[in-house]
Amino acid sequence: MKKVVILIQLMVIFLAGCFSVDTLKLGNRNGEHDEITIVITDYGYNKSDYYNGILKEYIHDFAKQNGVEVRFYIINAADSYSYEKKLSSILHNKDGPTLLLVPLGSEYKKFIDRGIALSVKDKIPNINKIYEGLSVEPDYFVPFGMSYLPMALNKEVFEELGIKEPIFDNWKKEDYLKIRKMWLEKNPEIYTFQFFSLLDYKLYDLDILDISNKVIKLNDKKVKECLKDIRAEIFSGKYILDKGYTYENFYKMHFEKDSKEYKKAIQKMMNNTEKRLWGSYIWYNPLKTFYRDDEIDVHNKIILPNVVNSNPLKVEGFIVNKNGKNQEMGIRFVNGLLDDEIQFKMYSDKFSQYPVNKEIERLINELERNNYSNTKLVVIRRHVLKQLKSGKIQSLSDYDVLYKNIIESLYKDLFKFVFADKPYTDEEMSNELQKLESKYNMWLNE
Repeated sequence: MKKVVILIQLMVIFLAGCFSVDTLKLGNRNGEHDEITIVITDYGYNKSDYYNGILKEYIHDFAKQNGVEVRFYIINAADSYSYEKKLSSILHNKDGPTLLLVPLGSEYKKFIDRGIALSVKDKIPNINKIYEGLSVEPDYFVPFGMSYLPMALNKEVFEELGIKEPIFDNWKKEDYLKIRKMWLEKNPEIYTFQFFSLLDYKLYDLDILDISNKVIKLNDKKVKECLKDIRAEIFSGKYILDKGYTYENFYKMHFEKDSKEYKKAIQKMMNNTEKRLWGSYIWYNPLKTFYRDDEIDVHNKIILPNVVNSNPLKVEGFIVNKNGKNQEMGIRFVNGLLDDEIQFKMYSDKFSQYPVNKEIERLINELERNNYSNTKLVVIRRHVLKQLKSGKIQSLSDYDVLYKNIIESLYKDLFKFVFADKPYTDEEMSNELQKLESKYNMWLNE
């Protein structure tokens, strides 16, 4: 009997370590009352990332007005793999969390493919208010906020090269790469993590992934030339490399965050940010144009549309859990987030993302005219919204998510071809790429 009691106690401790529930409690309640629960779908996020600003205010008001408790269902896990296992388990349980909160740019298609997402077609009237290009899966995924990463280029670079600022509407990826090449030939750049962007620039255009047939091509002449070109550029003299670094040093620098090589590279990157063509980012959401020059450093930057990143637009939103409790109340919660009043409050709240409701755009335009909004950000905001309304820009699609996941895995797998102490021969490269191709094709077809 004593062993049974101990076993039960251990099980309770284990389960408490897996999940915890944070509740928004409201007083003066009598008898039974409903509740909805929200689980965040990505490892590394927690309630404090969202339970602030307008969302906190909205949750409090919604709970009070509807006589419910709104809970954040927090999963505690040691790593992303453990997190995914626990998340999958609770989402298949009957009366599981009501809503899945999908953070900015995170994957949501997998929940639809697995049959976890409840169809909300014709159940959320306010979904008709969102911009046309925002939702790839309007019947299952409901965006409520978005962010955009523009290009913030160093104005002094253009002055030193003696070239004019680019024409905003004619700005292309080829223009950026041409200017970047000119700059590096004149001013070698301290090497930190440029491998990642170089691989992105080149590999994305090779069309290596056939998503419809679930096939990837790696043992290909174009891929080989791509890897050779990246190696040649990194060791061409355009970059200042750490003397004496071997493959092992470079690997630690790029992939082991606790290593001295990685920490040294981070420090170098921070110290030399302003000396690069595009070395710094706008860490605030640039669609929120109320930032003034003393709050956001754009004075010496040329702000342009992002023509380099495949997905500069990120959205966050909700999925209603097909196995969740109190689904109707969850649907009412999501619909209310898209109301004009709540969405307009999101714009002026620095904790929130930019609103997705197109019907409040006129109000935001008026607010900008009446305040000291940053003019560079106003231009970007209007450009992005124009692209959204015409369907020329969209949020993450299924192809983009799959491509992104594969590229992130390829960073490590292709790294050796670029930084090997001794260059690979064509035959050696073909053999290794064929092995990788087989591995990825098995993954795609699991």
